[in-house]
Amino acid sequence: MCERWFCEKHLEPRLAFIRDIKAVENSPEVRTLYYTEWKRQDGHPDFAYSQIKLLELDIEEKNRSELIRQALDRMNHYYDSALLPEKPVDVEADRKKRVKTLLKEESELEEGHGTTSKTAKEEAKQTTLTHEKSPKRKPFPIKKIVAVLMGITILSILLWYGLPIIFLMMQNSPSQNPSPQSSYTTLTLVKSSSPSPPQITTVTFGDVDYSFSYVWQNNQYFLLVSNSILEGKTYLQPTNGSVYGDIGIEIKVSEAYSNQIVLLVKPTVQDYLASLSFKKLTIAQGQYQAVSFSGNEYTIGYLQNPPYYVNDLIVTTPLLQSRQYSITSSQIVSCDLGLEIRVYKATTTYAIIFVKPSY
Repeated sequence: MCERWFCEKHLEPRLAFIRDIKAVENSPEVRTLYYTEWKRQDGHPDFAYSQIKLLELDIEEKNRSELIRQALDRMNHYYDSALLPEKPVDVEADRKKRVKTLLKEESELEEGHGTTSKTAKEEAKQTTLTHEKSPKRKPFPIKKIVAVLMGITILSILLWYGLPIIFLMMQNSPSQNPSPQSSYTTLTLVKSSSPSPPQITTVTFGDVDYSFSYVWQNNQYFLLVSNSILEGKTYLQPTNGSVYGDIGIEIKVSEAYSNQIVLLVKPTVQDYLASLSFKKLTIAQGQYQAVSFSGNEYTIGYLQNPPYYVNDLIVTTPLLQSRQYSITSSQIVSCDLGLEIRVYKATTTYAIIFVKPSY
């Protein structure tokens, strides 16, 4: 080092700084300038040069702030005008105003330079034509966009919180969760008194017919129940809420009055015939049907034999043994060929019987 400030190496000026001034810490621009100049090995500290550089920074900062303010003002003015209702534009008045402004500028130029500015005239004419041809600018539909976004948001919230409630209501609806009584069959029986015949109501579960009647005899109410396998039960004086289970069905007394009774009935055995080992046969007059038990096949026919044309069952075993039985409705036949036969109906055209092995 020459240790002189104005030698050939240190002739150029550089910033003069005091290291602990607040401007270095508070202003990024000043801090950058300081560290740039501080590392320089050439030049000499010059306060006049420093004042000029700092003034330039200040002017640059003011210009930048002014540009930012102008940009914000234009943006605010744009959105304010977009939110305001659209005002009708007087095209003719705007054209005349622009032409008048251009002519005034032309006259000022003539006064200043003494010549006519053709450029001003052409610009006025071009501006007039462009303004007349340019389409009307529509404002940006901010309100509509905001309304659509709010509607989508509300709909999304309703769907998000509403769908679980809707599914829960559907699961708890009567169609999804039927009441316990939906599996019952409702029967209404009217009381009949002796000597009138009882009024019988019949309902079928599977292949078994059940008969119900409500009678008044000897100063007592009777509920008579039987089925087509000739199994029956008599319930004396049924009361409200009483429940009975027998012969493959469940009977619940819903209402009991002196003149009628309302019952809820359902089967309690999935296959009542299978639980009793019976097979149901419907045999037309003059025909035969085969039935098998444990590999043994039996043939049963239904005939009317002269001279009295009595309804007869003809039973034939695998060993060709044959028996003939005269039958009537509601009859139990103990066949000595290893079968038990229960006759539900015996008419002139067909017979309904239930058959099971007796071994």
